[in-house]
Amino acid sequence: MRYKKRIVWGSIAAVALLVFIAFRFYDAVRADLRLEKEQAVKTVLQETRIEQVDAVRPFVGDKPYMVVYGKSDRDEEMIAWVHEDGVDVKLAREGVSSETIREKMLAKNPEMDIVHINAGKMQDVFVWEVFYKQKEEAGERYYYDYYRFSDGSHLDTYRMAAR
Repeated sequence: MRYKKRIVWGSIAAVALLVFIAFRFYDAVRADLRLEKEQAVKTVLQETRIEQVDAVRPFVGDKPYMVVYGKSDRDEEMIAWVHEDGVDVKLAREGVSSETIREKMLAKNPEMDIVHINAGKMQDVFVWEVFYKQKEEAGERYYYDYYRFSDGSHLDTYRMAAR
C-alpha cells in the first residue's frame, strides 16, 4: 500500500513540476514581447505627438514592427510603426479605417471569420493586414489579405495550408 501512495504522490509531484516549468517557459517567452511593447510605447510617447496609447500590436512583414494606436494632444487618432530604424507615424484619417476594410472583407464573404485586422508595412507600403478563416470543402483555411492603407486597394492574399 505504501508503494502505491509513493507512486501516486510522485506522479502528482512530477505533473506539478511539469506544469510549473511549462508556465515559466511561457512566461519567459511572453516577457520578451511585453518588453518590446513597453519600449515601443516609450519611444512613441517621446518621439511623436501621440499622448494616449490605446493598443500595441506586433506586425511582421519584411521586418518586424510594433504598431502603436493612439491619440494626439488634439484628440486625433494616430498610428505609429516602430521599427529598429525609427518610427513612422500617420494620422488615421490619412488612410482608410480598419472598419472600412472589415466591411470590404465581409462584403466579399459574409461567412468568413475575421481573426484580426492590424496595420503594418510591407516593402515600404503602409498596409492593413486581415487575418481570417473560411470554411471550404476540405475544412477550414486561413488567409492573410493585404490592403493599401492609403486607399484600401487590395494588394495580395496569402493562403495557408488547409486544416
